[in-house]
Amino acid sequence: MFRSVQNDQEGSGDGPVVDIASLIDVVFILLIFFLVTSTFVKDTVLEVRRAQASSATSTQRVSMRVSITAAGHVFTEGVEVDLEELGRRVERSIVRDELRSVVVIPDRDVPAGRLVEVMDRVRAAGMYDIAVAAERWPR
Repeated sequence: MFRSVQNDQEGSGDGPVVDIASLIDVVFILLIFFLVTSTFVKDTVLEVRRAQASSATSTQRVSMRVSITAAGHVFTEGVEVDLEELGRRVERSIVRDELRSVVVIPDRDVPAGRLVEVMDRVRAAGMYDIAVAAERWPR
């Protein structure tokens, strides 16, 4: 059906030749472009049962996620941290990543006092846009 460039140089010369080498180059360049410009979201591996709220809304901004387990352990970026380390990570992210908000994802069995401690530490680190994640339940 199609002749290669090598066959055409052998002398038959009676039809068009399709050279797809440049097409392949363009496809690979586009693939590399999309891989380099893509961002991959690393979500926490921590399984948290969120509380339900009828007024819950979704957020679209770049934010740091902080999870609190039922036992009161605090995780961010997939690593367990204490409150002092959490504050340092928030401060670094504000400067380095231009952090816009912090989303606290508490388990539904987390005591309110522990949630307030975490939110207070985030606020002391300089972040005032703090959201608490909940699952929206039907009205």
